[in-house]
Amino acid sequence: MLEFVLATIICVGAGVITGATGFGFGLVAVPLLGVVIDPRAAVVISLVAGLPGAAWVMLRSKAPIAGRQSLVMVITAAVGMPAGLWAAWQLSTDALSVTIGILVIVSTIAVAMGLRFAARDRSYVTAGLLSGFLAPGTGMGGPPIVIAIQGSGFGAASARRTSAAVLSIQSVLAFAVIAVAGGVNLPDLLFASGALPATLVGTLIGSLVFAKMSEARARAVVLVVLLASGLGAIAHGFGLYG
Repeated sequence: MLEFVLATIICVGAGVITGATGFGFGLVAVPLLGVVIDPRAAVVISLVAGLPGAAWVMLRSKAPIAGRQSLVMVITAAVGMPAGLWAAWQLSTDALSVTIGILVIVSTIAVAMGLRFAARDRSYVTAGLLSGFLAPGTGMGGPPIVIAIQGSGFGAASARRTSAAVLSIQSVLAFAVIAVAGGVNLPDLLFASGALPATLVGTLIGSLVFAKMSEARARAVVLVVLLASGLGAIAHGFGLYG
């Protein structure tokens, strides 16, 4: 019961970040859930629980979606997923927790610095492959997509909606790959289903609260949360607590 309560709180917080940015559910949820439950189960739960929030961000916006670029990234992500899942499953749970924490911190710094890929097709192919490699094993598929879209020249609203659209589809594909590999079980699905309302509540709160904050302040809050989440996962992986 305590695990579910903590997971619900985590999903609310991750939903707030999703509502504010259009991505980031996995960056917050996976490392923190990995402290409460097994990191592999945390990835599955994050993929399921985070999907409605990303879909809501996508459907709520009227901004145009970068269709061709999105298609390229979705297809190449699917190609990279089996290898990424296999690689992640070779790690112990503690090593996976540390790896997830490091990926969160590196990804957060990269996004904060405004790292961009050049707006060309091979950049979207690279982003898709890297995102697909990371998504099913670590839940960290978002940053490569966001970095690629940051360099595309789209407006902020269009970039936010495009990120949400790509990551919604990617979550479904990553879940399917994990399921085919035998990594999904009924308890995890029930756990994730119970957390869905928390995700939607958090997403709504994020959309409302961050809309009233300055962009600089909202960005600072998100970055602090992400960095703390990554450091927590690393500390847990090294046995410093939990």
